[in-house]
Amino acid sequence: MRQAADEANRLKDEFLATMSHELRNPLNVILGYSELLLRTEEIKASPPLLRLSEALRRNALAQSYLIRDLLELSRLRSGKLTLNRETVSLITAVNNAFETVRAEAQAKDIAIDISAPPEPLFVEGDLLRLEQIVWNLLANAVKFTPAGGKVSVRLERAVERVVLIVDDTGQGIEASFLPSVFEMFRQGDARASREHTGMGIGLALVQQLVQLHGGSVVAYSAGLGQGTSFTVSLPEKTETPRRIALAPSPADEPLDQLTVLAVDDDEDATALLRYLLEMNGATVTTANSGKEALRLARDADFDVVLSDISMPSMDGFEFVRRLRSLPGKEDVRVVALTGFGRKEDVEQAENEGFVAHLTKPFDVDTLLEFLARLSAEDHRPEAKN
Repeated sequence: MRQAADEANRLKDEFLATMSHELRNPLNVILGYSELLLRTEEIKASPPLLRLSEALRRNALAQSYLIRDLLELSRLRSGKLTLNRETVSLITAVNNAFETVRAEAQAKDIAIDISAPPEPLFVEGDLLRLEQIVWNLLANAVKFTPAGGKVSVRLERAVERVVLIVDDTGQGIEASFLPSVFEMFRQGDARASREHTGMGIGLALVQQLVQLHGGSVVAYSAGLGQGTSFTVSLPEKTETPRRIALAPSPADEPLDQLTVLAVDDDEDATALLRYLLEMNGATVTTANSGKEALRLARDADFDVVLSDISMPSMDGFEFVRRLRSLPGKEDVRVVALTGFGRKEDVEQAENEGFVAHLTKPFDVDTLLEFLARLSAEDHRPEAKN
């Protein structure tokens, strides 16, 4: 029975990983092109087209976060989710999460007010998971707050604790449902005709991630129509941090001197990468299989290779091994750009020789900032000597 249970868990993990990859691939293209549309002067000059592009990006992001939350919950429940602990200034997580809900709040004319002490408040935790906590609370507040309402986010220091409070002027929670608000799949209004959509997993994920950080979260509402308040309490990191986790800043340097080989069996994905990187000055060559990419790599040098992992006939791992066996290609930098985003996927990519791992749908600014940094390193005066 134990062996059967272990095998069932292994099959479930494989299914979730495959499902994640298959869902993230089309989302990567949708979200990527919506980002590019928002950066074009034609779209910026047309308010109707700008609204359409913002709606496309907003909904693609929401779908991406839903997939992420489902996978995180599965890993949490199986005990396989671990934190990449570092010293984090909590306002960084708040600001990053705010950026992801800003457009939706603006569409509903909802004001989001953020207040924090002048001195940084540090916690020890995983920046991405802390952003998930704040994002879920903010997204929930914006969803259940009517147009013209207000959401406030406050950071405070208590005794050896950092406190995050998210208040809204939304529809509130009935007293009878308040004790169940963090339960999986529970919703205050489960009717088919309910006003708001959702699967009822966001707050359950918030609670479990907060507890994984050694903290607690509570909800309060005076009742329907009275708004809701969520209070997260986390242990404060009081020692002076040696290293602070920060979000990558958008790249503002062109990639004029960078040559890139993009490898993906999805032609839409390689077309997106070509358009994005060429728009920022890079010289891009694309291949839709590992075999084609190897042929191109034999005849040309590339500063960096962006490669999918799950590809028919030759996957990304085999491609990297064969690439490194080519004369003069032993040290070429290969970045995994894939729908597989589990911790074990990242570790396997690193062990197989990838220099970095980006999960689809990738953040455009993160990719551009990473490539700009590589380009700057390559063309430093000392690098040429």
